[in-house]
Formats: sequence, C-alpha cells, structure tokens
Amino acid sequence: MERDGRLDEFVDLYEERFGEGAWQRDKNLVAFGISRAGQIAHAMYPETYVTPTAWVDAQKGRADITPSTLADRALDLMERRAPGRTLTVIIDEVGQFVARDIQKMLDLQALVQSFGRVGKGRLWLVVTSQEKLNEIVSGLDDTRVELARLMDRFPIQVHLEPSDIAEVTSRRVLSKRSEGEAALHQSFDSHRGRLEGSTRLSADIALPGLGRDEFANLYPLLPWHIDLIIDIVSGLRTQGGASKHVGGAARTIIKLAQQLLIHPGVDLASPDARSPA
Repeated sequence: MERDGRLDEFVDLYEERFGEGAWQRDKNLVAFGISRAGQIAHAMYPETYVTPTAWVDAQKGRADITPSTLADRALDLMERRAPGRTLTVIIDEVGQFVARDIQKMLDLQALVQSFGRVGKGRLWLVVTSQEKLNEIVSGLDDTRVELARLMDRFPIQVHLEPSDIAEVTSRRVLSKRSEGEAALHQSFDSHRGRLEGSTRLSADIALPGLGRDEFANLYPLLPWHIDLIIDIVSGLRTQGGASKHVGGAARTIIKLAQQLLIHPGVDLASPDARSPA
C-alpha cells in the first residue's frame, strides 16, 4: 500500500471503522490487528481480496522471506522513507545464533552477501557477539571453513579488550557516588602497602596491578579478577560438552558484580558492608 501511495488511505479507513488512533494501537498486535487489516484490504482491493478474510488467509503459513527479499524490501523502504540515506541493521548475540549450527552460519553469510549485492553500500549489517566467533564455534573442519568465509564478509571488526570490559563493568554496575569514591580513595591511601601486598599474584601471564583509581572504580572486584574471569568463561565456552547457555565474559562479569552487591550470602550493598576498610 505504501508503494502504491495508498497507505494514508488505509490508515484513514482503518480509524474510521475502528476508532481514532486504532491503527497505532493495533499494528503491533499481530493476532488482533491482522484480521482488522484484512477487512480494510478487502474494502480497498475488492478484486484482489474478494472477502474480508481473503488477505488473512493468503498470509497463513507463508515463510517466503529470503535474504535477497529482505535486502530488496529494506532498500525499497529506504527509497521511500529516507532517500539517499543508509540503513544499518544490528543483529545482537549472533555468536549464540551461529556457533553450533553450520546452516545458521550459511544463512547469515547469505544475508551479508545480499545486503552487499543489493544495497551497494547503502545497507549496513552490524553483528555483536559476547565472544570472538573463532573461539566459540565447533572445532569441526567444515564449520571452520564456513566461519572463515563468514568473517571475510565483515571487513571492520572491533574486539573488546579486558580493559574495555572492566570500564563497562565499573560504569554500568560498580559506579559510586562521589562520597563513596572519596572514601575508597582514602581507604586505599591509608592501607596501600597492605592492599598491594595482599592482592599481588605471581602467574605465568601478565596481570594488571592494583592502583588507586582501579581500586575505587572496580571495588569490590580487583583488576585481575576481570582477566581471570574472561579466561575462565572462554574456556567453558570452548571445551567439549559446554552448555549452550554459558554467557559471554562481559555479561558474566556484570552479573557477578551485581550478585556481589545483592546476593544474601555477600550483601555488599547493605549499610553494614559498605566500608572497604
């Protein structure tokens, strides 16, 4: 209808029959709004939809959206609503979607190819994953081959380093009020030697040290907690038989930080547990 220039007519007829504001209210209620939309489609296109239920009946059981169709419709929509602009589609948690299913990996690859072929730079696809895909996919050779082809379709790749995850955690969960931050700085200054000596680890890998700002920003975590949790979660994700529901490192660290504050066994958010000294 929008392509035919009759969308406004459809909305007017819909609200004339079902009340003012009805289309905005019903358009996201698929099970409810679709039958009403079918009645209006019959009124507007009686030769095509000969009964009030004809349009609804024609939609049942349809699953004909291919990557190519999606790209064509997305570009067509942009031409009408935002000519000359670029559309960016973001797919979240793609790692969990493709990691253990080669067919889903091929589906994503087909979508990327269609966006490139049809959009010619006007359709962008951004995907996110809790872990690098090459660290969580199955070790089977055929999966590795398809993963390499898929990764080649994404020329711009951005990876969060442990320092980035630490910053996200400190700002999202462990952010302190100014008075709390001042108290932590004072506590660190008063007990610096003891804190540094008691929290220093000897390991074969380089671990971050404890500084004044890091202590305040990440309390009650320590800087090297972030690095170790990342390694532990990555190991769980890659070992054979690991649960599909093992989350990514960033999410695990954020959840752990939340539990340190609210879990009854720790309850660091309670007034009695707020003093770091």
